Amino acid sequence: YPYDSPAITEPDPIRRQHIRDANFLPTEASLANEEKIFNPQSDAFFRFVLGFWKKENTENVVLSEPFIKENQIFANTEFSGLNPLTVVAGLDAAIQTGGTNCVLRLAVMGQSASGSMVLDYRGDELLFRIPIFGNSSRSSEEQVVTRVLEILRYHGCPLRNLAIDTTGIGRVFPGFLKVASGGNEIPLGITSVRPKTKGDLVTEKDPNIIAFSPSELWFKFKNYVLNRQIRGMDQLSGKQMMNRLIYQKNGKLVLETKEEYKNRMSIIDPILATSPDEADAAILCAHAAILRAGLTEGMVQEIPRIQGTRDLVRKF
Repeated sequence: YPYDSPAITEPDPIRRQHIRDANFLPTEASLANEEKIFNPQSDAFFRFVLGFWKKENTENVVLSEPFIKENQIFANTEFSGLNPLTVVAGLDAAIQTGGTNCVLRLAVMGQSASGSMVLDYRGDELLFRIPIFGNSSRSSEEQVVTRVLEILRYHGCPLRNLAIDTTGIGRVFPGFLKVASGGNEIPLGITSVRPKTKGDLVTEKDPNIIAFSPSELWFKFKNYVLNRQIRGMDQLSGKQMMNRLIYQKNGKLVLETKEEYKNRMSIIDPILATSPDEADAAILCAHAAILRAGLTEGMVQEIPRIQGTRDLVRKF
């Protein structure tokens, strides 16, 4: 615990000064400085300064409104322009004939002007709701596959950089997309189940299918928000994230189901009383960046400084 640092609590002033001179343990001055940078009641202060998450979440949500605003997920990204940009995607294939529950969203991963590797969703620009037409001669699966491939090709997103929720009916899409694309690439399937073994993920017989519990998906995403690597989120997805509950069940954290969320929000805010597919697609998209494109927590790439010229930056 930082406030119990020997550089603060050591009663002998000479020994305490020696400890401070070592310059690696927290002091009153360094902690006071951290309190100026972070709100002492914020998640960031608990994680980065105290070294653990808050034990209590009064709002019972994974991503509270203060947490999201503090970590600026709606802010735009200024990319450095010195490294290639990578496009990744997430597909929540909740098919409903006559509806638009199938959500595909893309995001751009790249080096920001500060050197941090970030994932920018670019607001609504890369958010696609794929309608399913009951009077079409093509099956609902074929309609989704055709439209998904069109969007991925147009935006330069490799098929392997797509993560799909393969729980239930979604399990057929990786294979369908591979065949329809005519290539050898296959998307990443993410099955939302409770893993039977310890650890964040379980690899099934198919190496392209990964098993996570929904709460693990969201908490992993939260770490990237905390590192301020999530940018350009659209307002609807942000509101869905702020309102998705998490609760204890049999000693484990369980994410509220989509149906529970929709029923609860119909009473609280009818505008949000729809399935939170946009937020789920955004989280799938982030895991495509993590598992396929190599995005890691706190990832930074040094920006070379060119003497006599301005730093090169551009907006994507």
